[in-house]
Amino acid sequence: MIWLGTWGRGILKSYDGMLLDIPASGDDWSMVGKHVYQILVDPIDSETVYVAAEEGVFRTTDGGQTWQDLASGLGASQIRTIAMTADRRLLAGSLGYEIYGCSASGNRWRQLRAFGNFGMFWPIWDNRPLYQYTSLLFHPDDPDTIFFGTFPAGIYKSTDGGETWRERNIGWTDDGVFCLVTHPEDHDIIYAGTYNGVNRSVDGGAHWEQWDSGWPAEQ
Repeated sequence: MIWLGTWGRGILKSYDGMLLDIPASGDDWSMVGKHVYQILVDPIDSETVYVAAEEGVFRTTDGGQTWQDLASGLGASQIRTIAMTADRRLLAGSLGYEIYGCSASGNRWRQLRAFGNFGMFWPIWDNRPLYQYTSLLFHPDDPDTIFFGTFPAGIYKSTDGGETWRERNIGWTDDGVFCLVTHPEDHDIIYAGTYNGVNRSVDGGAHWEQWDSGWPAEQ
């Protein structure tokens, strides 16, 4: 089974893996509305799926047959990323209103403690404040260690499951984090895809370096 989030066409679900050959009859695909940023399948119950979208957060508990709007408590509709902690708490990053938390079975979100630099203006991005939260990365060996990519203020790190956060931008050169991933063999190596290229850390996010020699200056 494959879930596919789209921009403007909602969510597509394949039962036969034919992602590139969508049946004309539509028998093998189902679709719901929304502009989708990220899809999270519950690691315990594959019938339960969460969707971070331009319009908020949505949940299905029956494999997509019906959907529930989980907007209660959210201060922003544009939810850019969603992830689940080891103790089954949901974290959602928004456009403009920081990070929200909710239990996996809950129906109401609460805004988590603000980052220390929230509201400061960043000259590297036309003096905009830190306003967008785009990437969550859980350390493969320690679920309490979480990295959060922001736009345009770089990387923040939590070592207590998201209760508190500290900026981790020593050596950071680019702005606007779109994705974060660890090296499959060395989890202290982290790659960050940004608005202007790729940054890399080889010490678990303590220091960063530019790692995009030869790449075009592009997102």
